Amino acid sequence: MQRLVVAAIYVFGIKRGVGAESLCEFFHKLHLETHIGISVSSLRKIQRLLEGEILTYQKGQHERLSQACTDLPKMCVGVGETWLEQTVLVMMALSSGYLLVEEITDSHRYITWQQSIQPVLKQWQGQINTVSMTGQKL
Repeated sequence: MQRLVVAAIYVFGIKRGVGAESLCEFFHKLHLETHIGISVSSLRKIQRLLEGEILTYQKGQHERLSQACTDLPKMCVGVGETWLEQTVLVMMALSSGYLLVEEITDSHRYITWQQSIQPVLKQWQGQINTVSMTGQKL
């Protein structure tokens, strides 16, 4: 039961932006309220905990990767933008597919890019050999 609740909150609440009220209604239609606490406030609390755990995991992986990559050869990264519901600036290590930057923004101007990738370039100084955008070297 717990896995079902956590999975539903992750897939629908966090990834798709479905509100706690709708999730609560969904769980009530499955008659899960007799087995587990699925009030709106409980679901919001679980979602906040999951979001915190995801961010903690991301930070830990980033630190682990930073330490592991100090001995690696230089890497080539690509930068790009996606326009789904919002503009997302992305910087990825091309050999591994690891996202170094993934930032939602309202602006995709040069200054926004600089502000987004500068901390990564500073942290990985000497490790990034080439930065390319849509096949062009920057």
